[in-house]
Amino acid sequence: MFQYNRGVGSFTGNAYLYYEINNSGTWVQIASTAINVNCNTVSATINQGVVPAGALVKFRMQTNWNGGVGGTSVFIDNFKAIQQPFVSVYNFDNSYNDTLGTNSFSAANTSFVADRFGNANSALKITGSAGSTANIPLIPKGNNPRTISIWYKTSVNNSTLIFSYGAAAENQMFGLYLATTGNNGNPNFQCFVNDKNFGGTYAANTWHHAVITFDGSTVKMYMNGILIGTQAYTLNTGGNADFKLGGGSNTLTVDNLDIYSVALDDNEVANLYVYGNLPVELSSFTAQLSNRTTNLLWSSATEINTSHFDIEYSNNGSEFAKVGSVQAQGNSSTAKQYSYQHTINEQPIHFYRLKMVDKDGKFAYSNIVRLKVTVKFFEASVYPTVVTNAATLSITSKEKGNATITVTSMDGKRMLQKNIVLIEGSQTIPLHLENLTKGSYIVSIRVNDSIESYTIIKQ
Repeated sequence: MFQYNRGVGSFTGNAYLYYEINNSGTWVQIASTAINVNCNTVSATINQGVVPAGALVKFRMQTNWNGGVGGTSVFIDNFKAIQQPFVSVYNFDNSYNDTLGTNSFSAANTSFVADRFGNANSALKITGSAGSTANIPLIPKGNNPRTISIWYKTSVNNSTLIFSYGAAAENQMFGLYLATTGNNGNPNFQCFVNDKNFGGTYAANTWHHAVITFDGSTVKMYMNGILIGTQAYTLNTGGNADFKLGGGSNTLTVDNLDIYSVALDDNEVANLYVYGNLPVELSSFTAQLSNRTTNLLWSSATEINTSHFDIEYSNNGSEFAKVGSVQAQGNSSTAKQYSYQHTINEQPIHFYRLKMVDKDGKFAYSNIVRLKVTVKFFEASVYPTVVTNAATLSITSKEKGNATITVTSMDGKRMLQKNIVLIEGSQTIPLHLENLTKGSYIVSIRVNDSIESYTIIKQ
């Protein structure tokens, strides 16, 4: 869905929305609306399958103003849409909608309760036999790849539907339920007729993270970040786009539900579990350099049972080592600020990340921040600054190399230029200036991308 909100204003007219695929030159109108003094929105949905996977999509908004002679048309072009792997994301933070405010789950026989971190009204509890259903138009069907990630807990550990969608025909359904026999909470992949019990023991009234992926040929089942089984399938998921949570006589509570149009790999699923199970949320992480000291600043939006932050450092961005630690607030629902200082070496590139650790030992890493230092390879000076016939340029270089010395007048005219070979260490270069007229001049030395300039006066 694409939305355009005109905002506030006083003109009247019409707005039209178009799209173009792969620079074809053909613009297809998909929506229009009248614009008046009130706020209006024009929105449209492009059906699944219309846009080929990986295609470049451009949007055009046309607004026509009815005022003036003959009216006025304005075109806003070159909006681009990049298909994201997310189909829908539900946080259930006191809302039945997804994070875009659409595709609402039904409210009957449901309530909002505490989530897995204890946050009030941040998980959906489903008690009715009909479950809770949302129509999700872009949900993957047929044999297309997908991933469903869900945090759940049940009142009993058998005979409970977690989620399902599709049609009641062989290999045309896609879902997850707990085994109807035993009391182990065995997760079953549901496809109708050829369901697969992946085994394992998962307690009732305990939060679990379940992920099912399908890459077009293989279903993989993960529980709490660990792959517990695979099964080859050719699916033909059908039916409408109704996605059902729960149903039956048992109670299901759902925290987060993420639906992807790609099959996540093992590492991505593991990261979902680690990040989703670590009750600390960073709102920012930055690094600033002052002389040879890095000032690291970060803030957390929320913390639950958080122990500490390890500061890790690297010169290459792949091999990190701990350089310090900062105690966390522990439990907080408001923003908290932290800082740490680290003295860097003379390498030009520096990388930092945070290892966020909670009190039971689970951890996750922050994003990596990168610092690039402008390395000064040489020191130079010119003396005397008031000259009659000659001056001396003194250079101390950290390594061998080439340099260019230039003398220019104050109006930018080049008066002298010479190339020299730098040695590692100190050297002096005579500058013969007897042919220059009286006045002020600029002496510059350039080494690679570094340049130093000095002013002298010729008498």
